[in-house]
Amino acid sequence: MEAFGDNVGAETGLKIWRVENFKPVPVPKEFYGQFFVGDSYIVMDTIVEGEYKSMNIHFWLGKDSSQDEKGAAAALTAQLDELLGDIPIQHREVEKFESSKFLSYFPNGVQYLWGGVASGFNHVEDESKPRLLHVKGKKKIAATEVAVSWDSFNHGDIFILEHQSRIFQWNGRESNPFERIKACRLANKIAAAEKSGKVKVRIVDDVDEKDAIPEAMLEVLGDRPDNIAEATCDNVTPIELHRSPAVLFHVSNSSGAMNVTEKGTAPLSQSSLESGDCFLIDAAAANKIFVWKGKDADSEERKKALQQAEEFITLKGYPASTAIEILPEGGESTYFKEYFSDWNHVEESPGLKYFNLRPPKLFW
Repeated sequence: MEAFGDNVGAETGLKIWRVENFKPVPVPKEFYGQFFVGDSYIVMDTIVEGEYKSMNIHFWLGKDSSQDEKGAAAALTAQLDELLGDIPIQHREVEKFESSKFLSYFPNGVQYLWGGVASGFNHVEDESKPRLLHVKGKKKIAATEVAVSWDSFNHGDIFILEHQSRIFQWNGRESNPFERIKACRLANKIAAAEKSGKVKVRIVDDVDEKDAIPEAMLEVLGDRPDNIAEATCDNVTPIELHRSPAVLFHVSNSSGAMNVTEKGTAPLSQSSLESGDCFLIDAAAANKIFVWKGKDADSEERKKALQQAEEFITLKGYPASTAIEILPEGGESTYFKEYFSDWNHVEESPGLKYFNLRPPKLFW
């Protein structure tokens, strides 16, 4: 498909497109990891080892992205999947609820930036406008754009202030060393990508003495207040892994309406999956829905895999942040296989090989 370029899928590595006016527009590599919250993106990772190829396509939805943009991202992902012979695994990613696989592509963390295509924002920023990023995360860091104000700061996290030819990294006194190192790498990446590598990052430690704050920071933020907010706990609800077992459903849209028939609960049997049909695994305890597409299933039903998953999420009243993974028969991820007690790992389909870490069996 011309929209993605003639060599799409032929090259290994990461490719990212931003959806602009219903078309995929390549993102320059120096801006990989930056996501405008008013946009939707398509991210594809390709790994080749000998005769085997692993392909994962993720469509990422910003919280302020329009329904049209979200729909375009999903449709373009389906078109790309079809162009690549229905080999890839498809993933729906929602801002701040991304899968660990998606986050692994960005070792320096992801940045959530204000604006988007509809607002006229692009990757060539107005350097006269300051920007403040709130950085946090113990395993995978994320940087979220916040208001340029001392009110945004707290003692437990790290903040990166960009203004003109200056970048400052402010380390909260209760931030951990791992976050500081990761934040420094991110700040240096920003300096290299957006400041042409001409700027050095200045580290500012959170201390009580007001005269320790660089004058250039005070010019942007104003005088430091007497009180800065204390460290805050991550507002994350822990996943209840044993809330309910995973459930397998047979899915059909043949009547024009979605019909789901329960086929069993985990631990599942591989024999329950039939090549002529599509199946769905409700892994609510892991906040995830899988759709498995049999190789001989009706082509229209295969194309409607995402629609089936979204309708199921609505039917069950699950949160919009519920992750979706769509898999072709023969190209199942290791994570998917862990729901089956008797999966045959020996018979792998030629041309497909996946490199996911093997998770513990916490879902039975």
